[in-house]
Amino acid sequence: MKMRISLTAGAVLAAVFTGAGAQTLQNTLPELNNYAWGFPVRTDEASSFYRIELPLAVNQSSADAGLRDIAVYNAAGEPVSRVVERHEAETIRQEQRHGLPFAALYQDQYPDPDRIRMLFEQMGSGVRIDVVSEGAELQKISPPLSAYVIDTRSAEVAFDAVELIWPESLSGFMGRVTVEASDNLEDWRLIGAGAVADLREEAVAIEQRRIMITATDSDFLRLSWSGLPTRWSLTAVHGVQRTETPQFSRQVLLLDSRGRDESDNGLLFDAGGNIRVDHINLELPEVNTVISADILYWDDGMEGWQRAGSGTFHHIRRGDNSVTSEPLKIPPVRASRWKVVLSRGRQETPLALALGWFPDRLLFVAQGDPPYTLGVGRPSAGEETFPEERILGDRSIQELAGTSGSVAAASLGERFPLGGLKRELPAQPLAWRTILLWGGLVIVVVFVGWMAARLLRESRAD
Repeated sequence: MKMRISLTAGAVLAAVFTGAGAQTLQNTLPELNNYAWGFPVRTDEASSFYRIELPLAVNQSSADAGLRDIAVYNAAGEPVSRVVERHEAETIRQEQRHGLPFAALYQDQYPDPDRIRMLFEQMGSGVRIDVVSEGAELQKISPPLSAYVIDTRSAEVAFDAVELIWPESLSGFMGRVTVEASDNLEDWRLIGAGAVADLREEAVAIEQRRIMITATDSDFLRLSWSGLPTRWSLTAVHGVQRTETPQFSRQVLLLDSRGRDESDNGLLFDAGGNIRVDHINLELPEVNTVISADILYWDDGMEGWQRAGSGTFHHIRRGDNSVTSEPLKIPPVRASRWKVVLSRGRQETPLALALGWFPDRLLFVAQGDPPYTLGVGRPSAGEETFPEERILGDRSIQELAGTSGSVAAASLGERFPLGGLKRELPAQPLAWRTILLWGGLVIVVVFVGWMAARLLRESRAD
């Protein structure tokens, strides 16, 4: 059945190519050598369709923000039907929180030996002994809190994290929490540790309540801590179960600044190519740094800077514990140039821009013989029929690929230059200094020759 469907798809494609309309379009298609860059396509298995996850180098080689100037050619130098697949969804993420019962554990406390008195009293044939601690009758000793034991038996799921809730009156602290698991309350094993914090200053609030753990279905968890105030306590504990179904793989591109915008003193960044970004963050190498910033991107269509997001970013460390800001989720934008404008904090604060982006994917039909080559980079592509017009429409290619059930993964090799690169290079500027120098020399030579001829004529006349 699969072979029959694949043959049907091939027959449809062949019919399209042999038609007069397709032949006319074929005559207008650019040759591979018209592109600036080429990438060899690696196919490890035979298939009717191939899908490639495009690396960053393709975006950086393209001259069109929408990647319209890319094409796939077979071994005979003929273009094949292809489509750039857009991301409609990223990762399907679900999270469930379960309230868990817990009990406090207190440290054992013994009276100060130097303040213990033993009283002996003869009572007939026996002796009565009383042990008295000075001050014990005046105040009751309250042992300090040392740990919590959490009962997870009521939840029939494995948790990925625990979320801690403490009284709102507690703030201004940062410490480290350790999580251990056990099935019998005797044998404990470490399953996670991390920093918790509740820091507030003016309009800035930094909270970190969640500790990631190795997923476990143990009956009991034990929480212990260090670096937290003695009055620290919990009012609730939640077990967090997360399920994620990745649709596309997000990557992170870390960029260093390439200078400043004189108009607003913003730091400028360049990804080298238009990529689809949906998460942004600032990495701060200096510890104990808190800044507020606007992050903008350059919109080619509007020819101006647009705000992608704003927020407070931090990197706080106390002892061996540190907390950093989480990335900002933004509506997806496709851009290459970025700018960070600080609204709070030292303008000279060193930072790097972290862009969370999704690689594009290319689906193409296995027409003709391999090897296949991907051509990228034609600034004039948007003005021509190809590749904006496909031999088959986008939906047709994707529908055929889904129906055939024969889509194999392909990959790209190292980039190499093509003939189009030379044609797209800017014209070399005229070397005016050289022209003027040679022009001056010519004038001098002509003048000297004229003087020599004149003197020769005058000597003959005499």
